[in-house]
Amino acid sequence: MCIRDSRHAHEFPPRPGGAFTTNGWNTVTLNYVARWNGTAWGALGVGFNSWVYSLTADAGGNVYAGGIFTQDSTNSVTFNRIAKWNGAAWSALGSGASEAIRDLLVQNGDLYAGGFSGRGIFQRWRSGSWTDLTPSQGNGVEAAVQAMLLDGSGNLFVGGRFFNAGLQTDRFEVEWWVTSHRAEARATRKWRPLRRETLLAGGALLVNEATFDAAGLPVPPPNYVSRPSNLMLVEIPANFQAIKRQEFALAQRWRAHTRDIFEGMFDSGFLVTDFVTQEDETGRPRSYYLLTHGDS
Repeated sequence: MCIRDSRHAHEFPPRPGGAFTTNGWNTVTLNYVARWNGTAWGALGVGFNSWVYSLTADAGGNVYAGGIFTQDSTNSVTFNRIAKWNGAAWSALGSGASEAIRDLLVQNGDLYAGGFSGRGIFQRWRSGSWTDLTPSQGNGVEAAVQAMLLDGSGNLFVGGRFFNAGLQTDRFEVEWWVTSHRAEARATRKWRPLRRETLLAGGALLVNEATFDAAGLPVPPPNYVSRPSNLMLVEIPANFQAIKRQEFALAQRWRAHTRDIFEGMFDSGFLVTDFVTQEDETGRPRSYYLLTHGDS
């Protein structure tokens, strides 16, 4: 449970949230959120139907709660994991959040909410509507935000399960087919590292051969080959992190380029079955995914 105050801590009495439903003597029903008046704990309305993970307040005295609750404790008002207390009643903030809220923070009148129960969310409430800050393109972060901090200069810091800011991460679903010929070959040490030249000579199709710019960075082609073949080689940058550091826009181009290729190939029944890495004739490192149709 996290409690934040956008003003000074002494101006607001404590309001904890958590997994409790009553006070310690079972004499007051609280339902996961409460207020301390200096003497005793009291309820904030009828509370919620499940846990509160985070609380924060804005400069106007409004309190915001986030967690895994979806309604009030009477199941008569829907909140979807985030709600606002105006001093008299709880109200919903738009459609709420699609996943559990782990942390809340107010900055310059904007409410930021981060959390996860699946992929993860990071969103901002401003002028009566939510903005997703984990877009596939743009300046967000690509997965769950679980902690936020505002420093004295107004800078917002976030931490969580994300790897990239402004660049969404793609992930493959991996399965190990222990009875396939590839698994058997590797288990019996009959497998040998693959070479691009050998695969091309055997009928594989190179889908997207990269060129290099003046800085020596690989550039994706404007189009990619889509002729039928049971074996496809898809080139990816050998050092994607270096591209991110040197030319972020180029990293975004690569991400969009390879995503388009992989989504089309997966929809057509292709599987990633191997990875090829080697130097080309100029000594540059090159990397390729090998895709096969079905279990070819």
